[in-house]
Amino acid sequence: MRLSPRPRMIPERPLSEIRSAVQDRRIDRDLDRAFPSSEWEDDNEDAPEISFRKRLRSLRRFLATTPGKLILVTVSLLLLTGILGGVAVNAAHDRQEGLERLMLETEQISHASQQLYSSLSLANTAATTQSLTFTEVETVTKQYETAIQNASRAAIAASSAASNLPKEDAELLSRINALIPRYTNLIGQATAESSMRNPMATIHQSEAQRIMQDNLLPAAEQLYLNRYKDITNAQQDWAKPLVSAIVSILVLITVLIVVQFWLNYITRRRFNAGLLATTAMAAISLLWVVVSSTITFTTAEPGAEPLSEILTHARITSQQTRSEEMIALAESNAGSKIDSTQFYRNLDEVDAAFDEYEERSPNKSAGALATQGKNAVKEWRDSHETMVKLLDQGDRRKATDRATSLRKEAAGGQFTNVDSAIQRAISDAREELRNSANLAHSALVTTVAGLGILVVFEALGIIVGMVPRFREYE
Repeated sequence: MRLSPRPRMIPERPLSEIRSAVQDRRIDRDLDRAFPSSEWEDDNEDAPEISFRKRLRSLRRFLATTPGKLILVTVSLLLLTGILGGVAVNAAHDRQEGLERLMLETEQISHASQQLYSSLSLANTAATTQSLTFTEVETVTKQYETAIQNASRAAIAASSAASNLPKEDAELLSRINALIPRYTNLIGQATAESSMRNPMATIHQSEAQRIMQDNLLPAAEQLYLNRYKDITNAQQDWAKPLVSAIVSILVLITVLIVVQFWLNYITRRRFNAGLLATTAMAAISLLWVVVSSTITFTTAEPGAEPLSEILTHARITSQQTRSEEMIALAESNAGSKIDSTQFYRNLDEVDAAFDEYEERSPNKSAGALATQGKNAVKEWRDSHETMVKLLDQGDRRKATDRATSLRKEAAGGQFTNVDSAIQRAISDAREELRNSANLAHSALVTTVAGLGILVVFEALGIIVGMVPRFREYE
């Protein structure tokens, strides 16, 4: 059987012609004529879709391989570290900003409202005493003027933050600022007419008393209570642990441990130094957040009413008690008998506030100051009892002098001692609150910085731990 030669698909050409054709790019047209096929025809409409599908299939095939899985796990770990680390840093930073607002705004405004309320109450007490005293009028007048000046300064301090106050508080403050000049004007008229023995002094005094009791003091009290709520809320937030930071770091540690077990399964290597270092840094981050939360929790005294607020309430109670004592004395001069039940109850509250201060304050001088305050309260109670006995005996002039005089052995002087002791205790408690807030703030500042640095090193640890695994598949 004669074998015929295999037919050539391309016509024979001299080598030089082939070279020339290749150089001139004409060989492509010859190949197309020699091998016609519809599969080689360009379809401009389907090309992009086919190209995308091919790329997608290629990517799926690559991700199904071990190197692809390693890349996917590495990228996921880096993203997770950044996201969870960012959550932890943001939680600590938010708590830090909250403490900054507490120290720079909330506490300052609350103190100003407390000063406003107590100064108005003290001015009311001094004005009432001024209308009753037979001696030391100048001293009582100076006490009244000082209280009004302190109230005006406190109102200005609170007004400087009026843009940050709620509408209700801003309106209360505006009402107080409008009524203070009216009240002082009436007291001034009453004082001038009283010096001339003019009966109109009593009318002006009564009108001023009505403005103070019905408008100024209720508005100042409401403003103080609203600001006090802000302090309480800030303290509650301050005491809360950084739950979101703790949970995010625990999730990151769990994922890192799972990834290391997976790497042990596919690489047959028990340890990965980079991921172990990253896990250790995440554990340090967790410990850091727990310690920081513990510091903020202990410094905030959760569940306890702020000591400064307890003392502030005691001071206002003592001032109101003194004012009511003077009013009761004036009414007794008109023939009514004094009921001292509420007086003794109020002094018991002041005594309890001194006990609370002595128990909770870390200041070494707290015990001596509390004892001094309680002794003044006891002497004030004794002077009040003496005043009542003198009134019962019909000696009203001695009773009035015993109640209004600012001498050490008289009720006026003893009230001054009580008020002075409470003021010092309030200042001490306020300073302690600020010191505790500063300590917690410092702990949070270092926590934010530390967590941020550790997140960067955790990401580097992941890269260092995974790169050698990639190289094994080169």
